[in-house]
Amino acid sequence: TQQVRVKPIYTLYIPNVFTPNEDKINDYFMIKGVGIKALTLTIFDRWGEVVGIVQDPASKGWDGNDYKTGVACKTEIYNWRLNYTDLFNVTHESMAGSVTLIK
Repeated sequence: TQQVRVKPIYTLYIPNVFTPNEDKINDYFMIKGVGIKALTLTIFDRWGEVVGIVQDPASKGWDGNDYKTGVACKTEIYNWRLNYTDLFNVTHESMAGSVTLIK
């Protein structure tokens, strides 16, 4: 017999809700993971307008404000699209989902 240890290549944690109310708990929407080298996270409102862009995997993430105007976005469901590169330089494109912003 021989023991085999399997290590994940990369993992992602994608929350489905966040609360940007400045209580320091879930104030940002960010996709976190292990083995993620680079990412572009784009957040859209219900009309398909871009309200947030995150391009640094080490950043805090989207704060719930429209990135163009700085105005706080309303409580509702936002769609996101993720493109990322893992540590083996494999690009993963067009992963999508939704997140609920609750104030």
